[in-house]
Amino acid sequence: MLLTYNMMNGQVGRAFNAMRGSESAASAMGVYSLKYRLIAFALATILASLAGVMYVHFIRFAYPSTWNLKLSLDFLAMIVIGGLRSIYGTVLGAFIVFAIPDLFLKQIPFFNQLSYVLNGVLIIVVIMFYPSGLINIGYDIKRLWLKLRKGVHDARKQ
Repeated sequence: MLLTYNMMNGQVGRAFNAMRGSESAASAMGVYSLKYRLIAFALATILASLAGVMYVHFIRFAYPSTWNLKLSLDFLAMIVIGGLRSIYGTVLGAFIVFAIPDLFLKQIPFFNQLSYVLNGVLIIVVIMFYPSGLINIGYDIKRLWLKLRKGVHDARKQ
């Protein structure tokens, strides 16, 4: 995570952000798009293979049947719910999608069938109210807290 964070705040990250906005504008600014596309492909491949190696090392075995549609959709939900452009948002999304159901919702009968619906509803709610992910909810809570404190402070003055 630290290497990814540093890379995205460096020259490569600036080039990726410029290409995400407008590839023709990035080319006009001197970004060689083929080079950075190849870098993005290589980095995605490296990170995916590293994640696979770590998973197999942790679990000690891997079968093709382990990787089903629900797991793929859970990964997608994890990224969308936490935040598309945030490393910490992905960690928050992983906690919400994987840890909360295992800790609290496993006691509910027939929950495994409802987890598709729960993730889908959560994705829709997050996209409607927090398009950049739940990681930004902290800013809104902080703003609300400061507003409430200011209101209480103003009420004490009167």
